[in-house]
This record gives sequence, C-alpha cells and structure tokens, in this order.
Amino acid sequence: MKNFFFSKKGILLSLLCIVLISFLGWQLFFGKDRSAHVSREVYIDEQVFQLEVADTDEERALGLGYRDSLCATCGMLFQFPEPGMYSFWMKGMRFPLDIIWLDGNRVVFIVRAVSPSSLELFTPPEPADAVLEVNAGLAKNIERGDTLSFR
Repeated sequence: MKNFFFSKKGILLSLLCIVLISFLGWQLFFGKDRSAHVSREVYIDEQVFQLEVADTDEERALGLGYRDSLCATCGMLFQFPEPGMYSFWMKGMRFPLDIIWLDGNRVVFIVRAVSPSSLELFTPPEPADAVLEVNAGLAKNIERGDTLSFR
C-alpha cells in the first residue's frame, strides 16, 4: 500500500493546508484594520491625539510596525500590567517616532526622532507602566517629569 502523504490526495491536502495557514497568517498580521482600536486621547501642547491602545502581548509585539505612516494626530499607547523596564526598538518601522515612557501620567523617559533604520534598544532609567509613540517632533516640548493628560 502506497504512503498517503505521497499520493495525489495527500499532496493536494498538504498544499491546501499550506495555503489556508498562509492566508490565516496574512489576515492575522496584515488583514485587519488595526487603526480601528482607538480608545484613549492624550493632550500634548494643547493638541488632542487619538490613541490606539496596545494592551495585549500580540498588540504590543506588533505595535506600529509595518505601517507606512501614522496620522498627524494619532499615536499608540502601550499599556503594561505592572511597572517595569520595558525596552523598545524600531524593528519593522517605516517612519520616525518620538517614544515617551510613562509611570502613571508622569513622563520618566523620552527618545526623540528615532530613525526607522535604528537597531538600538531603548530602555528607560526607571520603571514605566506605559509607553506612548507619536510621530517624530511632536514631543519636542515634553520633558522628563512632565504630566500628560489622558482621557
């Protein structure tokens, strides 16, 4: 008796599984509209920013990666279950960012105008429970110790 996996039916079934898994993977990472998850606002220099909230491991891992841009009044807020030394890098980024680490609403660390080609790992000097990413240049008037207003 011929091995099933080397039969025509086995090969066809294997190819069908590969296509299905590839399609589901594509939908998971690129197919859904990630910009629809807006649930917070922050005020920076009297301007309101609409924030997507990344509060699951999967959302935090992907972040703003593989997008071509971010609207002028948009940002992403990474919320963590507890304060920690959360490091960020620009893997998969296509545009520069200002990255702001927060403990509550207080700014504990900022890196400005980080190039999308940077491979540097940025870590705050003290624990943070959230990180805010906005387009480069928008955090120019924010300093360590400042308090941001969220809604």
